[in-house]
Amino acid sequence: MELKVENLTKSFGDVKALNHVSFTFTPGVYGILGPNGAGKSTLINLITGNIARQEGQILWNGREILKGGREYRKVLGYMPQQQGYYEDFTACAFLMYMAHLKGLDRRTAKSRSQELLQIFNLESARNKRIGGFSGGMKQRLLLAQALLNDPALLILDEPTAGVDPQERIHIRNYISQIATNRIVLLATHIVSDIEAIAKEIVLLKAGNVIEIDTPGRLIEKVRGYVWNVEIAEAELPDMQARYLISNLRKSEKGLSLKVINEDAPANAQPEKAVNLDDVYLYYIT
Repeated sequence: MELKVENLTKSFGDVKALNHVSFTFTPGVYGILGPNGAGKSTLINLITGNIARQEGQILWNGREILKGGREYRKVLGYMPQQQGYYEDFTACAFLMYMAHLKGLDRRTAKSRSQELLQIFNLESARNKRIGGFSGGMKQRLLLAQALLNDPALLILDEPTAGVDPQERIHIRNYISQIATNRIVLLATHIVSDIEAIAKEIVLLKAGNVIEIDTPGRLIEKVRGYVWNVEIAEAELPDMQARYLISNLRKSEKGLSLKVINEDAPANAQPEKAVNLDDVYLYYIT
């Protein structure tokens, strides 16, 4: 099972949203990480066939997706960042409707809908209208519809936006559990969503891929640039003007800063607790 993107390019007017992007995905979770405007949604919309590319190709198991047609769509599950709902639909009716669009027979649609409502803690709301749902409930329902056809390629655009911390953990764990036999692309700017579950992370900035690697190796690449500095509180404005600060906390001497800089600031010590947030700030800021 393989999804290959080769020399993918897309512009909107004078803005190059993706600039000759290439990589290969195999089963597992891939985090697509970058700030707003980095090209995450453009990449997703190209892979799902929602927009046209200017250059490059996208291959699913060696076949161009534009030639795959219905067969490609059968293996694809997509959760957009936002979707318009029929507000008068119940949760169950919405899933049955989406299952029909995906070509599932009624018996399979009913069984999968019931299963997914339970998985995402929506069983008690199955007969309630979507118009009365919270933002988090709508996100969970949107994720459920992406999984109706048990897709081999699952594409998620900001799947935990508006979801409370407990449900975010539940969704993250479930995605990790099902990713052993499928390719999952998870686009987000929430680092904690992918730090523990991503096989590899694609860092995007202004339409360019600036790094592709495992979370662990990315952390090791920036470890030598992350420092701990103890300062008096009065020194904070000067430090903020001179350095990128990823965290600060109170300490006995005043403040303890986590500073990201290629050269060590005065009186700095190497920081032991380096994480993916530091990686993100180093490459993206």
